[in-house]
Amino acid sequence: MKVKNEWNLPPLFSQDKPFIKEYHRQMKNCTDPFGRKDTIHFCGTAMILNREKTHVLMIYHKIYDSWSFPGGHADGEEDLLLVGKKEAKEETGISVEPVFDLAISWDILKVKSHVKHGKIVESHNHLDGTYLYFGDQKEELEVNLEETKGVKWIPIKDWEKYVTEDHMMNYYRKVFRRAFTLLGKR
Repeated sequence: MKVKNEWNLPPLFSQDKPFIKEYHRQMKNCTDPFGRKDTIHFCGTAMILNREKTHVLMIYHKIYDSWSFPGGHADGEEDLLLVGKKEAKEETGISVEPVFDLAISWDILKVKSHVKHGKIVESHNHLDGTYLYFGDQKEELEVNLEETKGVKWIPIKDWEKYVTEDHMMNYYRKVFRRAFTLLGKR
């Protein structure tokens, strides 16, 4: 399987090198790395900021029962930047523009077993690339009722009040820190 060019480049943060190695290993070992047949699912996540960098766009995820970044499974798409962009549109109703072409974070996120569409989905891992996008805070938001209970712009200073998944707090702190580190260099 051909690996997307991004995965052959050094990550933006050297701490992500082990995750890139794991991506390569999983691509060799999975029967369907960009699908959902294996216990490893490749995903793209969208961290969306307004241009003033004062608010972040989050969705209230039905399965996680928490506010989170939009994102989802690759479902055959090998470019996770495009996956994040597509999921942002599907889950928020707005169009977004990438700030960088590379992921600002690579992570392996554990997903607990849950029920979706009346069927049990076994626990699995998301091999996730999180990308930074800008969105227009004036654009009308749309709630995707199939997957979410809400979508809203949250002041950056308040995001921790909205995320209720304790096991995800380190991930969010890291992503916010990295985003603003990179934006400070622009």
